[in-house]
Amino acid sequence: MKEARRLVVATDVLFTMLTNNPDLTQAEIDELASQWFREAIARGEQVLTRLTPEDPDDFDAEQRYALRRLEGAKELLRINDWQVVADIASEILAERGIALERKDPRFQELCRKLLRANVASKEVYAKRHEGNYGYRPRDPLFAGKEYAPPVAAPAPPVAAPSVAAPSVAAPVAPPVATPSAPQLFDLIDKHLAFMAREWNPQTLVQNRTTFRFFREHLGDRSVSDVSKRDVSEFLEKLRCLPAKYGQDRAFRGLSFSAMVDKAASMVGMALLSRKTINRHASAVSGMFGWAEKHGYWEGKNPASGFIDKRSDGTGPKRRPWRKEELEILFGSPAWMGAKSANIRSKPGLVVERDAKYWVPLIGLYSGLRLEEICKLRVKDIRQTGDMWVIDVTGDAKNGRVKEDASNRTVPIHPDLIALGLLDHVDAMRTAGDLSLWPELSRGGADGKLSVSISKWFGRYVTGLGLDDPALVFHSFRHSLATALRGEGVAESLITDILGHEHGSISFRVYAEKGAVKPMYEALCRISFGLDIEKLRTAGRM
Repeated sequence: MKEARRLVVATDVLFTMLTNNPDLTQAEIDELASQWFREAIARGEQVLTRLTPEDPDDFDAEQRYALRRLEGAKELLRINDWQVVADIASEILAERGIALERKDPRFQELCRKLLRANVASKEVYAKRHEGNYGYRPRDPLFAGKEYAPPVAAPAPPVAAPSVAAPSVAAPVAPPVATPSAPQLFDLIDKHLAFMAREWNPQTLVQNRTTFRFFREHLGDRSVSDVSKRDVSEFLEKLRCLPAKYGQDRAFRGLSFSAMVDKAASMVGMALLSRKTINRHASAVSGMFGWAEKHGYWEGKNPASGFIDKRSDGTGPKRRPWRKEELEILFGSPAWMGAKSANIRSKPGLVVERDAKYWVPLIGLYSGLRLEEICKLRVKDIRQTGDMWVIDVTGDAKNGRVKEDASNRTVPIHPDLIALGLLDHVDAMRTAGDLSLWPELSRGGADGKLSVSISKWFGRYVTGLGLDDPALVFHSFRHSLATALRGEGVAESLITDILGHEHGSISFRVYAEKGAVKPMYEALCRISFGLDIEKLRTAGRM
């Protein structure tokens, strides 16, 4: 962990520099981004070091993953989605005692440069996968940075043991000692470095905060000395913190214990939700589970059993769309006629039948998740007998689906066919496109295809006055499930349509034997009361 310790020293120097100059100059912003860049490079090198030649597939999978993340990083930079890294920027500044509002131009400039650092670090990581350690980023802000991990100094030579006289018996070698449990601080560092490539940036920031608090609460000690009571007391202190402590200037720069003490003197403030406490508990429990799995420690997980699965009612519960809400949505300009393909919130004569048009309709009539719809390819739409179906699958190239049960075949509702979905499929096939929605590109920390359309849909729905936070795209799945139950459809059949796991044999296994027909018949019983003919002819002269 020499690189990590070097970064700590650099951080201390930088902290002194910033506290002496609270104006946060251009050069200081550049250095903050450069330091984060170096940390990302160090984490990537640790990932490469762990790969072994025993399984070449690991290298191929990791390289594909690296290239996907690089494309996603470039897309974030292209659209300047700086809010994706806003939490990271806030944590960087908070650790140095600097308070900037997110609307402050300096804060947004730091975020922009973190986006650039994200691209540059992923470029380096991808090149190192090819064996190219001489590559320097094309971004001039990082091109000249020294970021190669330091070479460990060679160990001092060990003097050769003297040869014993023949008459003297050789000493018996002592038994090999069992490795002791690691220190807590070292284990946390190892865990964060390992999981950096698995977690998205938001999760990484959240878990770094969890483990910073956990460190401060327990101090450094052997992992084997951490008891269940220690974890319980830690979570109890977390329950004392205000829900918005991260946005309150009064808590900036304080240690964990000082934050708890300060919170005790405040009254009338909403505290951390049960969901947030569960997230902290899950992070700590996950670290101990990871340590046992990778041979760093053996013993009973002291953080197990603390997750409270009861709902605390702090967040909106998703609900189905009501009939009148669906009429407002699908009777709006995007489906009935908009000013242009780019301006769909204002009425006009243009109906662009692209992803923005089809994805919500497919969500309503099939119950597919948003990302599942956005990943659909032309070949996923096919005919079996007298039915048209959608194959929901995941592979290494197209991205896996949420879980094994999500690999399934779902019949296409007759209303979607009446609206012309198959015509769109044929048009994409004729154009030579593999995707049903070639206009979508991967974005966000996880490289999802649904990022842009998810944001558009949220803004569009709110603009229609449908601003209930419990009404989201995922509500289409609730609408379909509610409608199916209202028609008396068996729960096991609903489970198969929606792609949930259950104990029975799923239709995803024997759909080709004709058993998909009951799913089709169940879907045909569903009508959401939309004027299909009006939708079909809208915008067509």
